Amino acid sequence: MMTSSRSVVSILLASSVLAVSGAAFADPTARECATASEDALALRKQEKLKDAKDRLLVCSTPSCPAEVRDECARRMTDLTQAIPSVVFDVKDAAGNDVAAVHVTMDGALLADHLGGAAITVDPGEHTFRFEATAQPAVEKKVVIREGEKDRHVAVTLGGSDALAGAPVAATAPGAAATTPAAPAADQGESTWNGQKTVAVVVGTVGVVGVVLGSVFGASAFSKWSSAKTACGTGCGPNDPAQSLKNDASSAATLSTAMFAVGGAALVGAAVLWFTAPSGAQVQVAPAVGGQSMGLTMRGTF
Repeated sequence: MMTSSRSVVSILLASSVLAVSGAAFADPTARECATASEDALALRKQEKLKDAKDRLLVCSTPSCPAEVRDECARRMTDLTQAIPSVVFDVKDAAGNDVAAVHVTMDGALLADHLGGAAITVDPGEHTFRFEATAQPAVEKKVVIREGEKDRHVAVTLGGSDALAGAPVAATAPGAAATTPAAPAADQGESTWNGQKTVAVVVGTVGVVGVVLGSVFGASAFSKWSSAKTACGTGCGPNDPAQSLKNDASSAATLSTAMFAVGGAALVGAAVLWFTAPSGAQVQVAPAVGGQSMGLTMRGTF
């Protein structure tokens, strides 16, 4: 019976993992195997694929229970295919390849010498920094995608990629020296800021609160009048007009709450608008209690 190429790769990979892990780890217990398997799942979700692979090496050892071991070996196959890799093409300003390069990724050492081989990394956005003797450092931000293999990243040392602050080449005799352009003169500082934006939003909430308060107030008055008309000289507890009375009471409560929120918001908006300095920071949040509603504001004025 013929075996598919994927199955063959899986078998070979599992065999190599078992051989390596058997030498690298000292027979983890069944509990340690299960923990390593769970850790690998969590790290996989966090896109820390290289760390996940290390944990899978633990739960793939021969001492682990067969069920855990086989599952980890299967996931190792998929994970190995998912881990991306990069190849750095580093050259000097003359176009020559440079191998003696110190490379860090997100501040951590990745390689102290480049020999042209692919380097595995976790997927995501990374900042690579390249440093070589007598050359200004270069930084590059690169988004590495899962499953991307041998991604080539080109870097030129001593060229336009050099970081600001690198030594400037001497000006040739007779040539006009160039200086960085001065920033454009300030054309006038805008009087609009984030706090005034918040004031407009809070003011809008206030207007809406007043409008809703008026609507519920009118509804309460109308229903109360209807209840009085229906009752005449008096109503019993089971009279249909009692429903109108209850509705009127609820509408009156909502009207009062809306007017309170609207009034507070309008006052707050006025304070925010007229006390807005440059760079003010304000936080506005609704406050709802068992019998009340409102807004809370805090910030620097």
